[in-house]
Amino acid sequence: MLVLDHNNFAEDKSEVPEARGGGSDAAPTSGSSSYADDAYLNDLKLGCRLVPLPDPGTIRSAFPFGVPVGSFGETSWPYLRCTGYINRDGGWADAGQGIRILLSKVQILGGIIHAGKSVCSVQQKDGRVTGVLCTNGNSYEAELVVIATGSWSPSTFPDLGLQYTCLATG
Repeated sequence: MLVLDHNNFAEDKSEVPEARGGGSDAAPTSGSSSYADDAYLNDLKLGCRLVPLPDPGTIRSAFPFGVPVGSFGETSWPYLRCTGYINRDGGWADAGQGIRILLSKVQILGGIIHAGKSVCSVQQKDGRVTGVLCTNGNSYEAELVVIATGSWSPSTFPDLGLQYTCLATG
């Protein structure tokens, strides 16, 4: 898991003893506690293997060569910088951002988004999904249906038999 934070006003995470494998007095990396700071401290308490990324160059080096990356907050203002860390033992995703990116790509490719609809069943013909039926009675045919209900997928759509292929473990 890669965690990035910006607008930090204090020391970098490489100076925190736990990040180097010793000590116990960790402190947030910004003047006020941010989500990333809280996540970092929580990961330390859990004993996770963390790799500090104290500056934009170090963050960029965490990605394989050829992977397009942004500037990570490189600026002439020293108090506006991006730091982060890698948690070698855990992971999470910004689901909201992931959905926004996915929706954008679908629209670019000509897909149609029907926002605010609640699906009550997946329509099938000859063992293939052909569309969805919504609770308001509208039916939508589709060449591809993406079910993004996470661990709820098997219980939300029991007729698809997902309980044998999707297993929630956390």
